[in-house]
Amino acid sequence: MIVRMFEYDVAIALKDYADLVIIMRNVIDAILAKEPLTKKEVNNIMLGEVFRLPSDELREEGERNGIQKGIQKGVQECLLSSLRNLMKNMSWTATQAMEALSIPTAEQATYAAMLKA
Repeated sequence: MIVRMFEYDVAIALKDYADLVIIMRNVIDAILAKEPLTKKEVNNIMLGEVFRLPSDELREEGERNGIQKGIQKGVQECLLSSLRNLMKNMSWTATQAMEALSIPTAEQATYAAMLKA
């Protein structure tokens, strides 16, 4: 999960860098245009690019990511609650409870650690 968060952060940094390259290209193109721009016009181009609002697509992607993370957290909390109830009410071990709930073997160590926390 930490690796995914790092990959996401790297992707955002790369996107920011790509946006900066686009801004600089726009400024250079404007400077090299047949009719030279005034300093004020160059500043307006740069400010317009730097302070533009995130696109609807980026905002929606962020919302989807947030919703997905919320759903995952809710499922995780529900499974933890169910594990604790099975362990308490049925006197089962954590392993027995995880098997009863069909928690994948690859995820069992994670849930075992969360149960101890």
